[in-house]
Amino acid sequence: LHELYRTDRLQVNSWHHQSIHKVARTLKVTAVGDDGIIEGVESEAHRFVVGVQWHPERMQDDRRQQNLFRALLAEARR
Repeated sequence: LHELYRTDRLQVNSWHHQSIHKVARTLKVTAVGDDGIIEGVESEAHRFVVGVQWHPERMQDDRRQQNLFRALLAEARR
């Protein structure tokens, strides 16, 4: 996520009624909200496994959110 967004802080639209409590051993927490809720996870064991708990598809006004979708498409093409 850091490579995709090129920042240490990112504003996201986070509306949770459920959230990640325990992360699988194969995943690493890579984004946490100010409220302590895990917002992003990634796999170090696989080339492209990224999970986010915000809704980048609903943030069309923030062009940086497209970075996640571009990366997914690029990885699918490989």
